[in-house]
Amino acid sequence: MADHDFKYRLERLFNTPPSLADSEAFALRVEARLAKGWQVRNLVLGASGLIGGLIAVRQAMGLNLYGRLEAFSGLETRQALASLARWTPSHLGLPSWPFGGEAIWMSGGLMVLAIGFALIRLLEEV
Repeated sequence: MADHDFKYRLERLFNTPPSLADSEAFALRVEARLAKGWQVRNLVLGASGLIGGLIAVRQAMGLNLYGRLEAFSGLETRQALASLARWTPSHLGLPSWPFGGEAIWMSGGLMVLAIGFALIRLLEEV
């Protein structure tokens, strides 16, 4: 009978995890390390997306995509582009640089898009 009591007591001791004094601090450290890993992952993914976007913009500029689209488009689109060109100031172009002002406008648009995605991600996490 004493053997059975000892056996049950021993099983109960092994089945219950020990309570440590710093268990809450340990849990907080583990959660902080896991959260840091997600932050690094998000940073790497964002930087990769930004680099990929810049490469896509560079390729589109190298192919003269804007000029090809303009040549391909019909008369209505040419008229719309002409009216748009009248509304935009002509001094914003950078003729001394190896690329035109379109690259800066496209980069700015991509930056606004990236900020929008970051805000959406932030709102999803909250």
